[in-house]
Amino acid sequence: MRSIGAAERALQMMVERAKDRVAFGGPLSDQGSIREWIAESRIEIEQARLLTLKAAWMIDRGDAKSARTEIASDPGWREFASVSAREF
Repeated sequence: MRSIGAAERALQMMVERAKDRVAFGGPLSDQGSIREWIAESRIEIEQARLLTLKAAWMIDRGDAKSARTEIASDPGWREFASVSAREF
């Protein structure tokens, strides 16, 4: 969950930067591609949050082996790292 908090902060910084940075005659937040990046980041953070909660739920039920298998096989965990890597 600590990484999710860091990603949340990175997303906040991304939004602030998009509002403040002016390019092509207006703020970056007016650009469709920037809005798409922000939306994709929000989706990936929520996906990671839900995967974490599901894994914790499975472990609480005493099914740690299945939780481990699910975490290892789900591509969402790898995609989560891309949120903080976005720059503009």
